Amino acid sequence: KDIDTLYGIGVTNYNLGHYEDTLVVEEEIIQLNQQRGLPDNPNFIYNRGTTLYCLERYEEALADYDEAERLLEKRGEPPNPNLPSSRALAYYYLGRETEALAEFEKTEQLRREQGLPDDPDILVNHAVILSYMDRDLDALSYYRKAKRTRIELGLPEDPDVTYGLGDCYYSLGRYKEALNEFEKTQHLNAALGLPEDPDLVKRRADSLFNLKRYLEALAIYTESQQLRREQGLPADPDLTINRAR
Repeated sequence: KDIDTLYGIGVTNYNLGHYEDTLVVEEEIIQLNQQRGLPDNPNFIYNRGTTLYCLERYEEALADYDEAERLLEKRGEPPNPNLPSSRALAYYYLGRETEALAEFEKTEQLRREQGLPDDPDILVNHAVILSYMDRDLDALSYYRKAKRTRIELGLPEDPDVTYGLGDCYYSLGRYKEALNEFEKTQHLNAALGLPEDPDLVKRRADSLFNLKRYLEALAIYTESQQLRREQGLPADPDLTINRAR
């Protein structure tokens, strides 16, 4: 069997979201590589770890990331800056946020050392964890950095960034800025052809309420409630409470 062909099959399955099938192919690639007496390939191990992560098998994914890193060191190759960020996400889903933050910082350091530009997606993931830990000012800094980086790289605005900015501003009691970012997120989602998100609409209403713009807030709460009905989503009890306040 040809490893390159198997690799192509694995990538195709991965892109289709067929992770179980991807894992079978990746196991076959690693076994075939060993049977042919070839040295262990850190990329093959790393790819398997990523598939295991997608299957929510986080401990096994971590073991593969560690093994891929060890193999790179053994071969005298430079460290892969994507490895710590992948490890960070696995730590996050295992509830190990402090370790996740350390890995994101390691990724950012490696990228600087290797002369690579910041990766806005990694910056956003870093911000998400900081926000989860209620470190809103730090999270805000990373979302802003992600926004600047996207501009520097000529990338379009990302609704994940604008929503994250809005969420941080809201948590910090900066409701006018939060409202602006939530409205911007709604426009970006519409431009991408995404359906309206009733929870995002509710965040706009919450911001208006805290700005004491009660009539506008009431109309937006009603809009969110209607969207949930249209999308077959269960009623949000918070909406009823908020409309009654």
